[in-house]
Amino acid sequence: GTYVGQNQQINKIRNCTNDSDNEYSRSWWNRPYRAIANANLAIANIPTIDEMEESAKNRCLGEAYALRAYNYFNLVRIFGAVPLILNPVDASSEELYPSQASVEEVYNQIVSDLQAAENSGLPWDDASGRVTMGVVKSLLAQVYMTMAGYPLQRGNEYYQLAASKSKEVIDNGTYSLFDSYDKLHDVAYENQGEHMFMIQYQAGVTANGWQYLYCPFNMDISAYSTETGSIYALQEFIDSYEEGDKRTEDHQFYYTSYTSNNDRSQVVTFPSHFIFKMFDVDAQENTAQSSLNWPLLRYADVLLLYAEAANEAEGAPSESAYNAVNQIRQRANLQPLAGLSQNQFREAVWKERYHELAFENKIWF
Repeated sequence: GTYVGQNQQINKIRNCTNDSDNEYSRSWWNRPYRAIANANLAIANIPTIDEMEESAKNRCLGEAYALRAYNYFNLVRIFGAVPLILNPVDASSEELYPSQASVEEVYNQIVSDLQAAENSGLPWDDASGRVTMGVVKSLLAQVYMTMAGYPLQRGNEYYQLAASKSKEVIDNGTYSLFDSYDKLHDVAYENQGEHMFMIQYQAGVTANGWQYLYCPFNMDISAYSTETGSIYALQEFIDSYEEGDKRTEDHQFYYTSYTSNNDRSQVVTFPSHFIFKMFDVDAQENTAQSSLNWPLLRYADVLLLYAEAANEAEGAPSESAYNAVNQIRQRANLQPLAGLSQNQFREAVWKERYHELAFENKIWF
C-alpha cells in the first residue's frame, strides 16, 4: 500500500488501472531493454577480444547471457509478447523498429541463454555480487516453473525440470538461510549465505535510494530529510500471518515504532506496519547514505520454489519438499507442515511465499 495516498503510481498498479503515463511501469520497460542492449554488445564483442584469456571470456559471456535472460524473463512476465532483440542496434539496424516475438519464442530464448550461461564455467558463489552458477540454475528453475503454468501450460515435464534444477542448487550446499532476520539488512552479510543475487549499492558512488520510502510519513525518525511513507503493509496482510509468526514481531520484517531522530531515548509509535526487512539502521540513524544492497534472489525463494515444483511433479508432497518449506517455517517459529494433500500443500507454499518474500518484487509474478 501507500500510506497517505500520495503515490498514485502504486495505487494504479495495485488497482489494475495502469496506463502508459505510469513512471513505474515505464521503467520496467526501459531499464530491462537498456540492460539487454548492454548484454548484446558484450555477447557480440567479447569473442573478438584477442588479449583476453578464454576462461575470462567464457565467464563474462556467461554473465551477459544470464543478465539478458533475467531481463527478458521480467519483460515477458509483465508485458507478454515483446520485441526479442539479440544483436546490438544502431540507427542503421533493421531492428531499430522491431516487431513483437511470441511469448513462446521469448521463453525459448531465455532458456537457451541460461543454458549457455550454465555451460560457461561460472563459479558457485562470488563475494562481489556477480552472476554465479547458483543464480543461473535458480533462474532456470523459475523459468521452467513459469513455463509449466500459464500461459504456455507445459505441465508436468516442466514442473519436474523446475524441481530438479532447484534441487541442484539445494544439494550443492553453497547457500543457507540466515539464522537471524537482522542479517537480511546488514551490509556485513551481503552477497553470501542467503543472499544469492543482489543489486549492488555503495554510499558515495551509487547509494541505495529506497531508504526514506520505508519511513512513516514525516514522523522524524530518520537522518533522511524526506520521509514519504510510500511503502507499508496493509493490516489485512499482517493479519494473514499465523499467530506467533516471528516475521510479524516488531523489528523483524516490519516495525510499528522507532526512536525519534531528535532524541533517540524517545520512541515514536506509528498507526501502521512499515518495512523493516530492508531497513538500513546506520543510514537511517546516522548517515542518510545507504550502501545496503537490494535482494533479487534469496535462498528462501529457491527452497519454496523446489517445494512447490516437487509437489506438482510428484502429485503429493515428499519428505524433501516438506523439509524445504519447513526450514523457513522453523526460522519463523512456526510448527512444521505435515500430513497435507497435494492441494493443501500447494496453497500452504503459496502462503509461505507471500509471507516470506513480501515487498521483494515477487508477489505480482
